[in-house]
Amino acid sequence: MTRWKNLFKRKKEKITTNTKPATTTRTFKEWDSFDADKELLNLENEDMHDPEEAPSMVSGTKEVINVDCVNYKKDREEYDLDRELEDRGKDLKQRTAYRFNTSHTLKEDGNKALKKGNLKEA
Repeated sequence: MTRWKNLFKRKKEKITTNTKPATTTRTFKEWDSFDADKELLNLENEDMHDPEEAPSMVSGTKEVINVDCVNYKKDREEYDLDRELEDRGKDLKQRTAYRFNTSHTLKEDGNKALKKGNLKEA
């Protein structure tokens, strides 16, 4: 039993003898200057090739040939553009879904009115 008490005391000592905690003002300033997009870009670029050395993927038909560079490091401008396109794509999907649901509802209402013989409402 004393062995466990000694172990507990040692752990307690280690916890209490840590260095001073950082002041909140300093940590808030550090957080304000933290650029999350820059860090995400760094994570995306890990294990990627420089654009000059990146492999290319070629595809196409008789009329069109596509050459795509894959697994390459992006710069900040391209990263921002990708995020903007992603956001606009989500917005477009939402608007398209809303229009589809609205048009489907109007079509159903028109078909019901037509079955009842109400041509003006249809």
